[in-house]
Amino acid sequence: AIMEYGAGNISYCASPNSYSTYTNTYQCVTDSSKSPNHAITVVGWDDSIAVSNFKPNKPSSNGAWICKNSWGTSYFSQGYTYISYEDTTVLEGYIYFYDAEPIDNYDHNYQYDGPCNPVPYGSGNRTGFANNTKVANVFTAKSSESLEAVGFCSWDEALSYTLEIYKNPTTGNPSSGTLMTTQTGTLTYSGYYTIPLDNPVPLAAGDTFSVVFTQNVPAAAGAGRIGP
Repeated sequence: AIMEYGAGNISYCASPNSYSTYTNTYQCVTDSSKSPNHAITVVGWDDSIAVSNFKPNKPSSNGAWICKNSWGTSYFSQGYTYISYEDTTVLEGYIYFYDAEPIDNYDHNYQYDGPCNPVPYGSGNRTGFANNTKVANVFTAKSSESLEAVGFCSWDEALSYTLEIYKNPTTGNPSSGTLMTTQTGTLTYSGYYTIPLDNPVPLAAGDTFSVVFTQNVPAAAGAGRIGP
C-alpha cells in the first residue's frame, strides 16, 4: 500500500511517560496495556533493522517501519524513527492513506485552512450533535469563473447532507442573498470529499458566495468542517 499510495498515517504509543523525554529512535512497545497516543507518518520499511537496536524492549525478529514524526529534526534520527513490526500499539491500530484529487482539476481553490483537519462544532464536543446542523463559509471570487465543486470533511459515516450555494449573501448571514443551486447527497464513509456540483454556479470577479451545508448525522455523531 505504501508503494502504491505513498506515505500512510498510523497511531502508536509515543512514550510511556512524556513526549519531551522520549528520544528512543528504535521502538518496540510490548506492554499490551499501553495504547496509541500519537499520530505518525509511515514512509517505508526495512526488514534488516536488527533486534539489537531496540531498547529497552526487544522484538523477536528483525524489521521495522520507517516513520517520520512531526516534532522536528531534534527528535530521533533527524526526525525519523524505527518502529518494530511487533510493536503492540501499532498492531492494535490502523493505517490510512490520502487519495487526493489531481491539482489541475480546477483553476482556483478557495479555502481558509489546510485540506483536512476536522474539529468539533455545534455543541462543542464529538457527541450529541443535533440533526440539521448547518456549517458554512463565505468566499470572494477572484475572477469571472464557474464554481464547479466544493470540499467537505467529516468524521461521520452515512452522513446525508443538503448543499446550498448563495451569491452575494448579507454579511453575517450565509443563508441569504441569491440562492444559486441546491444539491443533496450522502457520504458513505468519513473523510474529505470533493463534491462536483450538478449545476455549476457562474461568478463574476468580486462576487461573494457562500457554501452552506445542512447535515443529518447518525446516532453516533461526529464533527465536520467545510472548506471549498
